[in-house]
Amino acid sequence: MTILLLGSGGLLGSCLARHLGTRGDLIAPPRAGCDANSIPDLTAALTQHQPDYVINCTGFLNVDRCEQDPAQSFAGNFLTAATIARTIAEVRPQTWLIHFSSDFVFDGVRGNYKETDLPSPLSVYGIHKFMADELVARTLPETHYILRTASVFGCSELKGNFLRAMLTKVARGETLRVNETLKVSMATTEFIARAVEEFIAATPPAGLYNLVAEGVTSWFDVLRQSCLHLGVPPRFGRAEIDEYPNAKLRPRNSYLNLVKLRTTLPVLAREWQDVLGEHLDANPLYRNLFR
Repeated sequence: MTILLLGSGGLLGSCLARHLGTRGDLIAPPRAGCDANSIPDLTAALTQHQPDYVINCTGFLNVDRCEQDPAQSFAGNFLTAATIARTIAEVRPQTWLIHFSSDFVFDGVRGNYKETDLPSPLSVYGIHKFMADELVARTLPETHYILRTASVFGCSELKGNFLRAMLTKVARGETLRVNETLKVSMATTEFIARAVEEFIAATPPAGLYNLVAEGVTSWFDVLRQSCLHLGVPPRFGRAEIDEYPNAKLRPRNSYLNLVKLRTTLPVLAREWQDVLGEHLDANPLYRNLFR
């Protein structure tokens, strides 16, 4: 089996690279070696390596910056996915594409969103992710997995993330208030990497799958559970989402329904507290903040 991983320099891409290295022949070129926006680069990679799977971990994920620069969001979140899908369809249509979606495609009015629910995004980021989902499904109807994730936590010495930033403030004893208004699902890069392995091994039918841990949580609950897991007093207060800049861009109840995932791959049905604990244990950087 040959896997072509695009975007291997990010938090999710780097984690996938570590996990998938034993799954088969993993090709994870840097952007300079294969630009996901370049049809010639993609054509050359597909022709040379003849991958069974292409995994798209590219994207422009900063919601606020997407709002400020819609052109960059359009390029990073839609055009790149469109270029990848169309090139696969043209050059090697038997190759499967694994693409990642977001809970931000929903407005968050009611929550418990199923794969069949119609998106209604609040933000530029959400609009472009929805557009990418639609194009991927239309272009590769029989050979795609769209995995819809939410509140993904990853860890790297080189890249910042919400959880690391908040735990750093806790370790320094800074005054901190964290939002508990948004009701969300969550995932970690390790959880997603394992899920991708399961999808490749089990080869369920093509389509869209919600891919998050079981249960509804909030940023406040995630940080509190992280402190408890690390044996640190959770000394911080609660905040409302309206206190944050651009609160209107964030869906209030975006948690995802997991009936389809439970039915298809029940091994992935794991509570968010367990998934979070595994992430904290897998990354010593977190504990080192309190030494």
